[in-house]
Amino acid sequence: MGCPLRPPDARETQGRSHRSRSEWRMHTSSDTPAISRPLASSATGRSSRHPPLVPGHEGVGIVEKLGEGVRSPRLDDRVAIAWLGFACGECRYCIDGRETLCEQQLDSGYSMDGASAEYAVVFARFATRVPAGITPIEAAPLSCAGVITYKALKVATIVPTERVAIFGMGGLGHLAVQYARIMGGSVVAVHIEKEKLDLAVSLGAELVVNAAEVFALHAAGRTKVGSESRRLHQVNEAMAGVLSSKVPARPVFEF
Repeated sequence: MGCPLRPPDARETQGRSHRSRSEWRMHTSSDTPAISRPLASSATGRSSRHPPLVPGHEGVGIVEKLGEGVRSPRLDDRVAIAWLGFACGECRYCIDGRETLCEQQLDSGYSMDGASAEYAVVFARFATRVPAGITPIEAAPLSCAGVITYKALKVATIVPTERVAIFGMGGLGHLAVQYARIMGGSVVAVHIEKEKLDLAVSLGAELVVNAAEVFALHAAGRTKVGSESRRLHQVNEAMAGVLSSKVPARPVFEF
């Protein structure tokens, strides 16, 4: 983690010209053990920070200033601010790749200042580089919604020829459809609106289920579409439960 470092003073940048709101400048600071305090209970919905607090995450900007000793990212790099703003990197959860369960975590716009401002201070290790060829508007949601769905499908170990169900075609679900297709899965999209199901088809879903018309999720955990019956290998729920790794065992549906 390195030695304790002093975050840069944001006041030093006042009066400088800014980029557009979709691609604003930000500062980065290195990780510092001084930020290793636990959050208030997330179960109560109460933040450990009180106003004034800068809200927001899913921000994209240009690195304008670095803390001492920071080697990555570099000045003028384009980076994104995700929901997870800090994790200790040393506890059993972090070592096991489940840093979203870290008891020392800080979350952008919740327990530390977030991205909804012209300038932001972020921990260097949690500033994700944004490659060329993608716009800020395209990149920003990938730093949260995109990470959630990618992690869920990665844990599910999708392999070619497997049939994967995506429940909900919202901000997360429509990304999950695309990820699952890239991983080689055959996608079943489940939603209650025809417009969203049409979107799923345009993104590569091979089969759609309108849960408002078909009683697909009854207690027995089985349903039939048309005359075909096919085994569903993986179920991906576009819900925050994936973050906590507490999603219960998935039912098996027959399509």
